[in-house]
Amino acid sequence: MNTIRIKNFGNVYLELEAAGTITPGMLIEETSAGKVQAHSSVSGNVLPMFALEDELQGGGIDDDYGINTIDDEEYGDQVSCTIAQRGDEIYAILDDTQVITKGDFLESAGNGYLQKHTPKDMSAVYGTEDDNVYVNPVVGVALESVTTTSKVARIKVRIL
Repeated sequence: MNTIRIKNFGNVYLELEAAGTITPGMLIEETSAGKVQAHSSVSGNVLPMFALEDELQGGGIDDDYGINTIDDEEYGDQVSCTIAQRGDEIYAILDDTQVITKGDFLESAGNGYLQKHTPKDMSAVYGTEDDNVYVNPVVGVALESVTTTSKVARIKVRIL
């Protein structure tokens, strides 16, 4: 597969400055400075925004966006992004040490990658400091079975 956006029903595209290294297929979020970074909240609320390959510059899905220094000033590459819509299919990045079966729900791993969604058992945490319940942690559903060991891998995901 040589593209991140497999099926597209929404056509929501943005171009934002990178706040760090971004790999196409990463789940990303906008910072308060208007830049994009890897989604940083494990199992947290998520807007399904993904970095796309930089087609206009001839970049592929393995070509990272980064930070450049010009005259002692740092500038981030312009990241092609999409806010995926319900039903869209994305070629995302799965975190390491995951065993995913087709049909599993996926959430943010807190580093721009996805992991298997594990709902919180509120009976174990109710009344403690760790009682945050996120209303929108699931990004999508796995369209294929993938097992990762010590390396990340790509996975086809249908956005919910």
